[in-house]
Amino acid sequence: MIIPIMCLPVTSCQSLTRVLALVCCFTQVRSYAQTALSLPEITITSSRGVLRARTDAETKTTALPTTPGTPVRIQPGTTVFTDYYGHALITLPGAGAVMVGPKTSIRLPTAAEADRTLEFNCQENVYKGRNCKLFMNLSAADIARQGGANFVLKTSQLMLTSKGGRFFVNDAQRFSPSGEADIPCCTMGVHEGSVSVLEPVKKQTAELKAGGAVLIKPGEIGAPRVMSKAEVSYDIGCKLAALGKDVPARLPPSMRPPRPTPPNSTVNSLGMALVPVPGTRVLMCIHETRQQDYASYEAANPAKSGNPKHAQAFWGWEDHPVSASWDEAQAFCAWLSQKEGKKYRLPTDEEWSHAVGIGSQEKRKQDTHPKGLSGKIRNHYPWGSSWPPPEGAGNIPDISGITEWPGTWPHDIKRYDDGFTGTAPVMSFKPNRLGIYDLGGNAAEWCEDWYDDSRQQRVLRNCAFWHRLNGDDFMLSSYRDSDRPDSGSDGNGFRIVLEQP
Repeated sequence: MIIPIMCLPVTSCQSLTRVLALVCCFTQVRSYAQTALSLPEITITSSRGVLRARTDAETKTTALPTTPGTPVRIQPGTTVFTDYYGHALITLPGAGAVMVGPKTSIRLPTAAEADRTLEFNCQENVYKGRNCKLFMNLSAADIARQGGANFVLKTSQLMLTSKGGRFFVNDAQRFSPSGEADIPCCTMGVHEGSVSVLEPVKKQTAELKAGGAVLIKPGEIGAPRVMSKAEVSYDIGCKLAALGKDVPARLPPSMRPPRPTPPNSTVNSLGMALVPVPGTRVLMCIHETRQQDYASYEAANPAKSGNPKHAQAFWGWEDHPVSASWDEAQAFCAWLSQKEGKKYRLPTDEEWSHAVGIGSQEKRKQDTHPKGLSGKIRNHYPWGSSWPPPEGAGNIPDISGITEWPGTWPHDIKRYDDGFTGTAPVMSFKPNRLGIYDLGGNAAEWCEDWYDDSRQQRVLRNCAFWHRLNGDDFMLSSYRDSDRPDSGSDGNGFRIVLEQP
């Protein structure tokens, strides 16, 4: 059983102790060992999504025949690519195991490249602006049997050596200082053991030990810091890699506390619970539409499934909100309505306001559009009236987000850490007084209405995990966003309502 470290409480005293320990354990080193362990092959033991491969002699990639339970052996001089939502668990004979996340490539060097054991890179030429992750679990005992050689990993931003341990690399990040161009960077963090890091531009070197993380930019290794909650959770990926098991689609009970169904709720055929919303004639789903809900629609309508909707999550992705356009949300509601003989649809902007608790305060006229109401009610947030957000308020931009996308962020939310860099499994935070979850954070939610008189864009409510603004406007219950109906941007999701007679 995997214990969710990200859920364990850390007291202020413990945090201070960890910070002081980091100061002592992160040191500059004078030399960088280049005796690299050589691997005869690597084996893909499990994967999700489409994997492709290319040898050094080839110019085009070919799809790998990955069958569940059947390992695929990869020879030196071969690069393996994951797709936008894919992953691969890879065994390294005589060294340990790794897990590579979406949009990445892993290459096994040839014997002639004696200065490295493995190469890891982000497919920036295909997925621009997207960082990517690698989780490593190296066996110190296995490496010790290799005659004193080190495991050496090369990425676009660093080279690292280790004699064993668990650590992660978050590569192809972008540091965004205020008013300046983005700077390429990466983050390195160690869960167990130690790692020697070489920054290739100015040849700076440093050693990082357990509990620490560091940002590396061209010519600069940053100051050590304690990992964010999201980075601590990456240790799950390291352990999954060592076990050689598939990434779980649904979170096990040990990783997510059960949420009781509200006593006044109605549960539909997909297991979606809906509750009455005072001031309206609808029942609203207590959670955003999940991957598993949308998968039922796709299974019944394979020709209409379009692009894959899997969350950019490493585990438990079926519990995450689906990312969909307004048009796709409408198609889902139409399918579910026909399936059950009831009227499902998206909530109106006014119904969503009633659900979040401001419906009776908004002054609507016949010609009022959502754009004219955006941000008008101040000091009201989905979690209450406090600012900055209290602990557990929801999945919003925070410390974990800062470590994922370094740079300039609103100063207030730097004191908040919800443990997620993208979407979170639905119902991970406390519900409101109606029993409805995630009205503040996680995914932006489509509504039925046009945003304004131009009738070009539809309304989105909820601040979502990715909203960033210098101030609290995006967090207000009254804030409205908008997008084209055909836009399937990551982070745009929806929840359904059921009309009552």
